[in-house]
Amino acid sequence: QPESVRCSWCESTLSAVACPSCFASIFRGMKHCPYCGAEVTPAKLSKSTPETCPRCQSQLRAIEIGNCSLRECSQCGGLWVDKETLQKICDDHEKQEAVMGLGDLKTSQPSENPTTSQRMYVPCPVCGTLMNRLNFAGCSGIVIDWCKPHGTWFDFNELPRIVDFIREGGLKKSREREKNPFAVKWKECDCKSI
Repeated sequence: QPESVRCSWCESTLSAVACPSCFASIFRGMKHCPYCGAEVTPAKLSKSTPETCPRCQSQLRAIEIGNCSLRECSQCGGLWVDKETLQKICDDHEKQEAVMGLGDLKTSQPSENPTTSQRMYVPCPVCGTLMNRLNFAGCSGIVIDWCKPHGTWFDFNELPRIVDFIREGGLKKSREREKNPFAVKWKECDCKSI
């Protein structure tokens, strides 16, 4: 299956890379991302890092995707993103949304990720303390594991879903909701009078 991290028959880890544009997991050797159409440049692998995966305790490996440095678990497909890199990803994709005007094209409902139904707190790969679980931007429907001083853990395919949320204008909607929560709720329910 395209969303698989491991072969369902032999349980081997599939050879996959992340798209430099939408961060979707795609099979090695593809020329273009089947999800966003971007040209795929191979991720640069660095040495293994001292951090371990908070889900399966495998050693994380450092990878460079585009201009972003991430840590990847080859067993479960999760990604560790430090604070600065996540801010850069959010800023870059929000700029793309503003330039392309994609914010009003579609309004998607948050979809549940069937591969990550675990609802447990996991330790930060850097400091080992249990991370907070929070809904990204307060309204995305994507629950992430977050360590305030160090970064964010994304289970398999959560980062591409967040990139989609940002490209669809999700951060702008979240800021509007923070500024005036009653107006947003009024708009959502389409009420004429109370």
